[in-house]
Amino acid sequence: MRKVLLLSFLFLSCAKIGAPPGGPEDKATPEVLFVSPSSGSLRVDSSIFFEFVFSEKVLRTTLAPNVFISPPLADSFHDELKGKTYRVYPNRYLRKGVTYVVTLGTGVKDLRGNPLAQAASFAFSTGEVIDSGEIAGAVFDQGAPASQALVKIYRITDTSAATDWQKPDYQTSTGREGLFKFSFLPAGRYRLLASAGPKFGLYHRDVSAFKIGAKAFPIQLALAPLDTTALELLDARFNTDRLLVLTFSRTLDFGDTLAAGFFISAIPPVENIQIRSVFLNPNHKEKLFLAGIFPTMESEAVVRFRTLAARYGRGGADSAVFLVGAKPDGVPPKLVFSEPPNRRERMGFSDTLKFYFSEPVRPNFEASVSGLFDSLGTAVPMVWSQPQANAFFFAPQRELRPGEWYRFRFPAGAVKDGAGNLATDSASLSFRTYFPDSLGTVSGGIIGKAAGRIYLEFREVRSGWSRTETVGDSSFSIPMLSGKYFLSGFVDGDGDRKRESGSLAPFRFPEPAFFYPDTVFVRARFETEGIEIRVP
Repeated sequence: MRKVLLLSFLFLSCAKIGAPPGGPEDKATPEVLFVSPSSGSLRVDSSIFFEFVFSEKVLRTTLAPNVFISPPLADSFHDELKGKTYRVYPNRYLRKGVTYVVTLGTGVKDLRGNPLAQAASFAFSTGEVIDSGEIAGAVFDQGAPASQALVKIYRITDTSAATDWQKPDYQTSTGREGLFKFSFLPAGRYRLLASAGPKFGLYHRDVSAFKIGAKAFPIQLALAPLDTTALELLDARFNTDRLLVLTFSRTLDFGDTLAAGFFISAIPPVENIQIRSVFLNPNHKEKLFLAGIFPTMESEAVVRFRTLAARYGRGGADSAVFLVGAKPDGVPPKLVFSEPPNRRERMGFSDTLKFYFSEPVRPNFEASVSGLFDSLGTAVPMVWSQPQANAFFFAPQRELRPGEWYRFRFPAGAVKDGAGNLATDSASLSFRTYFPDSLGTVSGGIIGKAAGRIYLEFREVRSGWSRTETVGDSSFSIPMLSGKYFLSGFVDGDGDRKRESGSLAPFRFPEPAFFYPDTVFVRARFETEGIEIRVP
């Protein structure tokens, strides 16, 4: 037994920790070395198959979902993979006198999971001529290039006709830098749509295909959460706070709910139903909360909405039956969301603090126990506002000191709901203001004419912290904390100080968006200049 232990010890003591055998990890992307038929070919036989030869073996399961053939085939295709050669066989003959574009998207991966760096496309014609139009651009998400986003274009022949979003005329996917290109397109007008997971990006207008090689304004598509579900009222019921909670099939925008046109009627009818306030919970934007006066007798009632369907589309039920006359509200309000989050650093000297509660609340503040305090415990004068029934905003009446920690206290009982229930939970958040010597400056110019106010958003790469500024129509110079930033922006055409991302159903174009293709580096006490922003 002793010999076995000794041998085991000697074996373990000689072992060395190091990199696994086989050399460094393979991070090289696969490449397409050969395609057939060759791009630009004319008079191609209608019974042709398509062939791709790769630089290395690829995953079989990633191929077929990333084959895009435009115009779409009449009866799909079947395929085979032998070694590094991939072949696609149309199930029916191709049409005569048509330009076809075959694209292999960036979702194709090698055996190590490395994707194609960029989509591989070729075009050919079964006739005597080949189309020569081109549309190119980039997709971005919160200022950063969006790789492997799917980009679809739809040929528009009748602007009044509804677009069938499930049947694009051409599609491809973006590479590492978020770039895409459609070549060999027929002349005409096209509508553009990008998607990545739950996010979508419409272009703000229809575009024409330019002749290949012609200089054209770069198209930039901004991804944003875009719920494509038509609006439907799924449920209505009272919660323990005696709020009527309406649950919808999709998220809502607070500005739209204010003019939603809600109608409530009891069964049998009564006259004392009143809606006092409407609000959304920031954490559950598919739920709308109505506070008001309702009958005390237990009975049924019906709630209907009218104007929201015009914006979001009508998907089904626009009314719901619920029971009234439940027990009085005995549940205290709770703090559900705050901005900034606790322990945030590099806050501005006059930033507003925002607090959202679970129901409509009224103030019960006492300056000695509730409010903002500096690192010495001295109270900071604040002015408060209530932009919606369940929220309080606090703004300092003087600028805060740089580089100092502050603490905001919301003690138990600082707010109460409509029934008089005092909040039982206390809340506290701390933050630190930035140091002035950490500031640099970003300056540049605006290229193009905007039909509205221009907003720029700087989003720090490391933390995701963002700052939005409005700028003039020719140049800008903005103080900015040192760091590395993604830079994007939009044109505010309707003056509401936020970007309208558009809608698929009912169809609505978004407001123009743009991004700066390079990361912006800001150094403390230095100026980063020469940033040129192209406004579409």
